[in-house]
Amino acid sequence: MKFAYRNLVLFVVVFIIHLIFDYFRYHSYHWIENLIQAFLFIVAYTFFTWLISGKNE
Repeated sequence: MKFAYRNLVLFVVVFIIHLIFDYFRYHSYHWIENLIQAFLFIVAYTFFTWLISGKNE
């Protein structure tokens, strides 16, 4: 549960950061692109955390 909660919070934070950068760059929001980027970031983060930790959660 703690692992899923941490990933959910991280997903929301990364998504909001991408939205802010998009607004300042393009003066519009790219919702689908930001969702995909945030999802891929969480997948990579989870994979590398698992790889480095050496233990299964």
